[in-house]
Amino acid sequence: MEIRNTTTLEELLTELPELEESLTDLLPGYEDLRQAPLKDSVRKILTMERIAVMNRMDVSTLLKQVREKTGQPSEEGVTEAIAFETSDPEWIKGSPIESLDGVEMLERGEHPVGAIEQKMQAAQKGDFILLKTNFPPQPLIEAMQQQNYRVYSRKDLTNGELFLTFILKE
Repeated sequence: MEIRNTTTLEELLTELPELEESLTDLLPGYEDLRQAPLKDSVRKILTMERIAVMNRMDVSTLLKQVREKTGQPSEEGVTEAIAFETSDPEWIKGSPIESLDGVEMLERGEHPVGAIEQKMQAAQKGDFILLKTNFPPQPLIEAMQQQNYRVYSRKDLTNGELFLTFILKE
């Protein structure tokens, strides 16, 4: 099993049930989740990315730790597969330095623009960030373009409810 940002807790524990005990060491609030009355429902929707956000961790750090516990190589920067169109610019086909779930951030009351600005300031030339939202983030796109970042945004080809926005530091 390849562990990715989009791997749900249910998928992970169905495939690797022995990992459940290790999760209590990795994630401070996991023991509470194990006892929750809705734990089966929560496991179906809780992805590695959301678990990382809930534990105030970078998703790549969580993925690395979980992969190490399972004996898998800790592939830096692995994210879910994205389907590309022939008209997509070549620069978006690499690996983003960060993949942000804008829907999750907004649900927490956090606007993605602050996190993106911070990460883009620290980014190197040629690095890009991927933002996933459930709407076209036009104000954010305009704000990033005003800061001289290249931006490309379109619907996700595999999930028509999501928009993918790629932000490049040139």
